[in-house]
Amino acid sequence: MLSNYRVLDLTDERGIFCGYLLAHLGAEVVAIEPP
Repeated sequence: MLSNYRVLDLTDERGIFCGYLLAHLGAEVVAIEPP
């Protein structure tokens, strides 16, 4: 469904569900974590 999209996930542990949901729908999700 979202296979043509790339998502840059800048959320912390409270917002991780959004990236999970978009990945489950087919988007390529790149999670950026703080150092």
